[in-house]
Amino acid sequence: MTSSAIRSTANTTTTTQAATGSYPVSRTYKLAGQSLATLEWGTEGADNKPTVLMLHGWLDNAASFHRLAPALAADFHCIALDWPGHGLSDWRADYPIWAYPQTLIEFIDRLGRKVHIIGHSMGAASAVLAAPTLTAELQSLTLIDAVLPMTNPGEAAADNFRKAMEARKRLKPFRRHPGAEAALAARLKSSPDIEADSMRPLVERNLKTATDTSNDSQTNGDTNVVWRMDPALRLPSAVRLTPDMATSFAKQICTPTLAIHADGGLFRADTFQAMADSIPTAKSVGLAGHHHLHLDSRYCDGVIRAVRDFLESGVCV
Repeated sequence: MTSSAIRSTANTTTTTQAATGSYPVSRTYKLAGQSLATLEWGTEGADNKPTVLMLHGWLDNAASFHRLAPALAADFHCIALDWPGHGLSDWRADYPIWAYPQTLIEFIDRLGRKVHIIGHSMGAASAVLAAPTLTAELQSLTLIDAVLPMTNPGEAAADNFRKAMEARKRLKPFRRHPGAEAALAARLKSSPDIEADSMRPLVERNLKTATDTSNDSQTNGDTNVVWRMDPALRLPSAVRLTPDMATSFAKQICTPTLAIHADGGLFRADTFQAMADSIPTAKSVGLAGHHHLHLDSRYCDGVIRAVRDFLESGVCV
């Protein structure tokens, strides 16, 4: 890292192949007194490459980009974050809707360089909320199968808050699993369209041995394991933006934007297009695949081509 404002620790056993090819470098940054973990591809010659920040979705982690990032690493320094509470990053006391955009803005400020952002799902919505504040730093924005955050009508605010407070009383730890493969099977139940091999790196990064209550131990895959992410992430948001408030962020984005819709994803094509149209600079493309299409070997080539064409089009320079 060139910025002295950032303290990071790198995996010293990483080879040159790891820095330039399919194997990432693991780093941990200190941000506002908390650890923020990353996986980074294309670190060799990073000072002479554009930087791409990759932002994963809810309950995922940086390994969500284990197919997309290596495909860009020859020409870009790809930094995939573990959001707070996810993966190897520290937990927070709470996760309000503004926590993720705030983390993103602070991280980019520490990097001290211009960036391209690729966000999936919650990562995409968080990038949209941060983008109007990052007009000088943000070179492009790629949104994968999401545009705006979840919203509620204003008149539902009190009920929404009450339900969130009641959910806190019922919050329980994650259940244990008899090994990494059992955890993978459990994860696939909520995402049945994804290949097991495509999901495995993400699942393994999200596990720790069940006998260790710390958030920095790795699982060996052959004993009881538990999810290392914060159980509080499952709580509903106490406060959500109204639809008009969310759209107001999108309308202020002046950065070149690519919005990728998965035809088997979370949204109907017309709904997704309407959200994308709220960003004045956005162009949208529909691709085959499910919500995690960037992660699945059957569909990721389409995402890679779309992202590469967008980043290399000259619009983002």
